[in-house]
Parts: sequence; C-alpha cells; structure tokens
Amino acid sequence: MTATTNAAEVLPRWDLDALFPAPDSPEIRAAMASVQSDAARLLEMLAAAESTDLTAESLGQLIDQYNALLATATRIEGYLYCLVAADVTDEAAGAASSAWDLVKADLGGIAPRFTALLGSAHLAVLAAQSPTVAVHLPTLTRVQNLGAHLMP
Repeated sequence: MTATTNAAEVLPRWDLDALFPAPDSPEIRAAMASVQSDAARLLEMLAAAESTDLTAESLGQLIDQYNALLATATRIEGYLYCLVAADVTDEAAGAASSAWDLVKADLGGIAPRFTALLGSAHLAVLAAQSPTVAVHLPTLTRVQNLGAHLMP
C-alpha cells in the first residue's frame, strides 16, 4: 500500500538559506575547505606552542584561531544536520554530510592537543597578560582540570 500526499499534507520546509544556499553550493564547499585549512594552521600553531614556553600572546592567538574554526564548523554541522534530519532522501545533503564527516575526522586531534598544552600552563598568570586569555579563563581552567585526568 502506498501513501499519497496532497498539498495540505506537505510538511513545512526549514529555510536555511541564511546559512548556505544549498548543500552542493560553492559556499559550503568553500566553508569546508576553510575548516580544513584552518585546522591545519591550528595544528601547526599547536606544534609551535608545544615546542616553546607558552606565552599569553601565543595562547590568545590559539584561542582566537580555535574559536574561528569552531564557529565555521558549527555552522556547517548545524546546516547539514538539519537538512538530513528533515529529509533523509535528499541526496545532495547526504553527499555533503558524508564529505563533512571526512573533514570532521581531521578535527579530532585538535582538542586533545590543546588540552595537553594547557596541562602545565599557569593560566592565571597568562590571563593577567592577555584580555583574550582572561575572558576565557573559566573555560580554560575547566579544560585544564579535565586534562589532568586524561591518560598520557
């Protein structure tokens, strides 16, 4: 038995055009490429910070870069999640979501490295030297405390 639908039964569609025009648009592809390049840059910054003494300036730059990366990644994730959740038969959304899953896999190593970097940092001292660090001090302290319980 097949169900039929009429115009009155058609569900509303979310208007997500403010995020991206379409799941196969150049804009979302550019955003994914931006996340990949920003993640690579952040990993380079983390490697540099790991090999020297952490300064307030370098931690502030890491925070700014990480926040920018997360803002773009969250926008992509939310957009694709809504599209796929609303219509699992949308092939363009499914393909974009699969491509995004590959990009997200590259992001997995950032948080543990950032957490490890904070492990021995004197956050209160760094916060006194940087407005960026000061604003994020409660979160940084929480991450540092959680990191103390991670296996090396």
